Amino acid sequence: MYFAAQWDKTLKAITYAVVVFLIVEAIGISIALFLTTSQTMALLVTILIVICNTLILGFTYLYAPQGYVVDESGITVTRKRAPVHIEFESIKEVSRIERDRFMKSLRIFGNGGLFGYYGSFRNKELGNFKMYATHGDCGVLIDADKTYVMTPDRADEFVEVVRSYLS
Repeated sequence: MYFAAQWDKTLKAITYAVVVFLIVEAIGISIALFLTTSQTMALLVTILIVICNTLILGFTYLYAPQGYVVDESGITVTRKRAPVHIEFESIKEVSRIERDRFMKSLRIFGNGGLFGYYGSFRNKELGNFKMYATHGDCGVLIDADKTYVMTPDRADEFVEVVRSYLS
């Protein structure tokens, strides 16, 4: 069964703001360089900036959660690149989790708002956990070989479906 990963207003605002910032930043630096340095140097730096910005946007988009699939093999976080799969055998418990238990966490290695909130996070209550989220409400906590937090649409139904496979 497929569960969508819709973006909340905050994620949309962060993503759009960062994209606009990267475009404006590239244009601004390029104009300044073309006015103050040689054409060749300005062109080289502009190309490097565009390549770096494209890589940032590309990688964050490719690894962002697109949705969640629950089937006989387990739970899969669908992404454009490297989907994350959790086997049912490794899952001990699945439950709803409130926003304040996961959204204000320390990001260890991950992304905190460009196309999603994903990667390795930590807080006092949950310890280290992997998050694959696109909004700050209706979270699902999965206690497995690792701790996972996800934000599928229809979170209650997601929990019920996963529990039906666990029993």
